[in-house]
Amino acid sequence: LPKRVFSHGWWVVNHQKMSKSIGNVVTPQDLLSLCDHNNIDYVRYYLCSEMPLGNDGNYDADSFINKNNSVLVNGLGNLIQRSNKMIHKYCNSRIPLVNISTSVNASVVPVPVDTNTNTDESGGESSCSCSCTVLGSPLIERDFELLEACVSSEVVIKDQLSQQQLYQICESINQLIKHGNKYFDAEAPWKLVNNNDNGKTEQENMERLYTVLLVITEFIRRLNILISPLVPESSKKIVQLYNFDGISSMSEINNNICSIMGLEINEAIAIFPRIDRKLLVNTTGTGTGTGKVVKNKNKKSKQKEKVK
Repeated sequence: LPKRVFSHGWWVVNHQKMSKSIGNVVTPQDLLSLCDHNNIDYVRYYLCSEMPLGNDGNYDADSFINKNNSVLVNGLGNLIQRSNKMIHKYCNSRIPLVNISTSVNASVVPVPVDTNTNTDESGGESSCSCSCTVLGSPLIERDFELLEACVSSEVVIKDQLSQQQLYQICESINQLIKHGNKYFDAEAPWKLVNNNDNGKTEQENMERLYTVLLVITEFIRRLNILISPLVPESSKKIVQLYNFDGISSMSEINNNICSIMGLEINEAIAIFPRIDRKLLVNTTGTGTGTGKVVKNKNKKSKQKEKVK
C-alpha cells in the first residue's frame, strides 16, 4: 500500500467551477492548442505552478500565456540562446577551459588536467581534442555564488517535493532563473569584447568573457537537472544541445565544473518557442480561454430560433 496519497483540489476557470451548462470547460486539447502543440511542457509547468496543495487551482488563459512566456521563454530560453550564441562566436563552439588552481574557493573544484598538449606514441607533443578551446581566467567569488545557488536550491526543492508543494518548486526554479539572468546581465560578457575602457587589457577581458560563458553554461546544466521533472521533454533538448549526456542526473548536480570543459555544443534552437497570443483568439474566438463557450452559445441560439 502507498505510504502517502497526493490528492489535489479542483480546477476552476477564472475562479468559476467548470460546468458544461456554463460552457467554460477547458479540455487538454484547448491547452495544447494555446501552445500550438509545440511543447506539452508548457502545460505541465503551468499546472504545477498554479495548484497549491490543499486548495483549488485557477486556470486563466492569459495567465497561462504570460507565465510560460515570462519564465520559460524570456527567462530560461533567452538565457540559453544568448550564452550559446556567444560560445559559438567566440569559443570555437566549445565550452571554455579555466585554470581553477588559483580560483577563489579553489578547494571546492578540483584542478583540471592539462589539456593543452598530449604526448603521442613517438613521445612528441600533439594537439588534443580540446586544443582549439580557449582558456579563461580563474573563477571569482560571484561565479561560485551562482553555482552554489543551484546546490542549495536542490536541498530546498527536495524538501518541497516531499511535501508535494509543486507550486513552490516552480517558484524556486523561477528565482534561480532570475538569478542566472541577473548574473549574466551584470557580467555583460558582450561588453568585454573590444573593451578598452575598464582598465583591463584585451586579453584579460577575453579571458573573463570565457570564464563567464563557462560559469553560465554550468549553471544551465545544474538548473536543467532541477527543472527536468517539470519540463522533461525540453530538458532532453537542453542535454542534446550542450552534449550533457552522462552528467544530467540529480546525483551529478554538484559535479565539478571541469566535467563540461571542452565539450562541443550544438547550434542553439528555440527550445521554448514563444506562445503567440493570436492562438488565444484563434482557439477561443472570444479570448476567454474556453473554446466551448462560443459553441454552446451558438447551439442555444439556434435552438431558440427553431422554437420561434
